[in-house]
Amino acid sequence: MVTSSVLIAAEMGGVRELSELSVVRGFPNLRNKQKETAAHVAAGAGHIEALSFLNMKGAQLSAEDSRAE
Repeated sequence: MVTSSVLIAAEMGGVRELSELSVVRGFPNLRNKQKETAAHVAAGAGHIEALSFLNMKGAQLSAEDSRAE
């Protein structure tokens, strides 16, 4: 459930929501079944501010998903 919340917030560009969820262990590198991180989702949706926030919180921007993207 937490992973879903993080990825949904990233997809919506919700920096405030991401900030609230940032206390979760493993944030921001939690992954879904396709091995996508919040950074994958934020970048795919064009949410630069959310991606910048995730980077500031230690997101692995070079992480690959199941499609090696």
